[in-house]
Order: sequence, then C-alpha cells, then structure tokens
Amino acid sequence: MRAAPIAVVAFALYTAIGIVRYDIGRSGNYDLGIFAQGAQRWSQGRLPGSAIRGLGTLFADHFSPITVLFGAAWAVWSDPRALIVTQALALAAAVFVLGVASFRRLPPVPATVLVVFAALAKGAVSAAVFDVHETGLAAPVMAGLCYGLLERRRTLTMTCALALLLGKEDLGLTVAVAGLIWWRLAGDRRTGLLLIAAGLVGAALAFAVVLWANPEHTSPYLQFLTGASGNAQGLPGTGVTGGHRWEPALLFAATAGIVGLRSPIAALALPTLTWRVLSSNPAYWQTYFHYDVLLVPIAAFALLDILSRPGVAGTRAVVVRSVGLTAMAIAAGLGVVKAAAWPLLDPSGYRPSARLQAAAALGRLVPPGEAVAAQQELGPVLIARLDVRMLSTLPAGPVRWVILTPAGSSLGAPEAAKRAWLQQQQTRPGVETSSQDGVLLLHLPAPAVVRLT
Repeated sequence: MRAAPIAVVAFALYTAIGIVRYDIGRSGNYDLGIFAQGAQRWSQGRLPGSAIRGLGTLFADHFSPITVLFGAAWAVWSDPRALIVTQALALAAAVFVLGVASFRRLPPVPATVLVVFAALAKGAVSAAVFDVHETGLAAPVMAGLCYGLLERRRTLTMTCALALLLGKEDLGLTVAVAGLIWWRLAGDRRTGLLLIAAGLVGAALAFAVVLWANPEHTSPYLQFLTGASGNAQGLPGTGVTGGHRWEPALLFAATAGIVGLRSPIAALALPTLTWRVLSSNPAYWQTYFHYDVLLVPIAAFALLDILSRPGVAGTRAVVVRSVGLTAMAIAAGLGVVKAAAWPLLDPSGYRPSARLQAAAALGRLVPPGEAVAAQQELGPVLIARLDVRMLSTLPAGPVRWVILTPAGSSLGAPEAAKRAWLQQQQTRPGVETSSQDGVLLLHLPAPAVVRLT
C-alpha cells in the first residue's frame, strides 16, 4: 500500500525526535512525567493520577480517557519512552489514514506530495517535539473523522466522532461542528442532529467530570477565557511570552494550502481556533507547542477535498494544486526547520546524557517506591521505580529525598532559589548528600514538605 511507507518514515521521524529530546535531558516532569505517572495508574487498573501534578486523578485537569493507551504501553514497557513511541505511532497512523484517502482521490505524485507535507507540517512535528499529550493520541481519530466526512461514510464518521469525545473536554464542540458538516455534505439531517447532540452533551459531561474531580471544583484552564494571567500550575520559568492571537489561524491556513479553506471540512478547526484566540494565555497563541496537532489532519483533508473535486481540471487544476501545495510546503518547511534543530543524525543523541545517567544512578540509592522531589528534567528517569514529586517554588511532599542540580534554572526552580534552599539544608543536622556529575541527591532526616523559596 502506497501510504504505508510514508507513515513508517513519519513514525521513525517522530520517534527519533522524542527519544533524542528525552536522552539529551530536554523532557521533563511537565509533561512527560505527568503522563507517565498517569500511565502507571492506568496499567494498575486505576484512574490516572499524578503526584507531580498534585492530583489524585488527571481527570481533574483534563477529561482524556484516551490516555488509557499510554497505560497499555506502560504495561508492555515500564519506561516514559514507551509513551513517546506510542504517541509517534498515533501521529504516524494519522499520516497513514490521510495517505489512504489521498491515493484514492488523487494521482500518485500530488497525493505523495500532500501526504509528505502533512507528515512534516509544523503542527505535527511540534507535537513530537513537546513530549507527549492526549491530543497526539487523538490525531488518527481526527483523521478518521475527516475521512468519514469526505467519503460520506456514516459508520466511520459516527465511530470517530464518538471516540474523539474521549480525547479532551473541548472536542465535543468539534464533534458538534462535524454534525453540521455531515448534514450539509450528506443531506442527512437525522445523523447530523445526532452528532450535534452527542458533541454538546459530550462536552457538557466532560467539563462536569473535570469540575467534579478537581479539588477546587474549577477548571484550571477555563479561567483563561475570563482574562486570567500566568499559567494554570503557577510555576515560574515557563518562558512563554509574545506571540499573536492570529498565529494559529495563519498556520492552519498555510497547512490547508489556503485553497483548502473553501472546504466544509475546514470548519472542524473553528472551535479550537476560537478558544485559542479568545484565551488570555499567550501559550495558546503559540505554534511551538502541541496545540496544532489536531488541526493538521483537518487542514490536510480540507486541501485534499478541494484538490480532488471533479470540477477542478485543466489549467484551473494546475493553479489550485500549485497554490495549495506551495502554501502547504511552507507549513512543512517550518516543521523541517524545527526537526532539524535536534541532533537526529548524531548517534550520541540516542544515549542518555551524563546528567541523566547520574540522576538514574543516584536514584538507585533510593529505596523503590520512596517519594522524591525531583527537578524538572531529572524526574522522568526516576518515575519507573520512585514516587516522583515536582521540586519547585510550590510545596511538594512530604519527602525524604530531593534530587537537583545547583547550577542552572529550570521550570519551577530558579537557580537562586535552589542555591538558597541548599544553603539552608547545609545548616540542618542529619542531612546526607550524594553527588555525581553535578547532580545532588539529598537524604533528609525526616519526611518534610519541600519548597524552594
């Protein structure tokens, strides 16, 4: 099958990006560690929770039952990298679905170009770069929904729409829009109304679960629709500044080849683009993170819809394809630049850095299952055998073990705060310190709540 080789190469690329990021120490407690702890819980037959996030269930953060797939991966390989591979597989599956549709509806050359550009699109590459997230797992489901709408396949559309409700609480609105699109394309009002109802009810129930599960009975993210500032976790060092509200829409338009905006399928992007433009959180305006991953299959299928229409022929077909694929090439070029920033061709990038090896070695001095407060980038290598908490300016614990590096700032842990805390510990009796390659492991005389100040 012609789509399979492209999907396999895409899988290799996404996996390589994630593994290299992990091995050079750029992954962290947020977010790989959080999802890894959730996967541990899933694999034990429990609802996902995370001591790093400070939540007994991650449903208090986002309603994402689809992360059970991470739990299945953890049951096979108890390592955070299992999640990286799983997400890469999901992203590649979305490429495969697009490839199947493209080779059905287009000649081989434009179909190949479209699928390759979609696989390299910045939104897809960004998801592979930025650890793992529930939206990455939903990418093939979104691709299946788009395929069902394009081919007017009722069963496929309904199945993928309902599955999408398990991805994240806001995706119910996307399902409702899918109902409107189906009604228009297929002329099937009954199915369209069923999808609209399922989407609205699904969104309402998902948000209700979040509000019920959250200890404060609020959503950490809805506050940004009412003008809140900062980040939901209150951690310093996110480094998210600048950006413009229109950037996600502009990237989506480019990924859709501009001409793809004429397709009704493009309307699936409206809920996501709307909440991002209305948000007061600059992180949602960025195209650096994972927020565009579900927009890529929408954009690609919208462009495919326009390119494959019977009325597009002759000179007009040449113009439409040239404009569409050229614009999409821009989004792919941005993705290539982003992927090229990682040492994917350097064999040393596939071996854990000296710092990570030191953290793992020090972690083996801690009895299995013990709670440890770990610095952002040191936590993931410890999660398989220890109860990792987040070392930050917020309270964590009680713990008897702390692992950190005195030099350098990281998420939630400014260098000055770490050094001040270490100075305090030096005056306390009974504190034991082990070190290796600039990484320190402190054994406290008694369990204590740890907070950098």
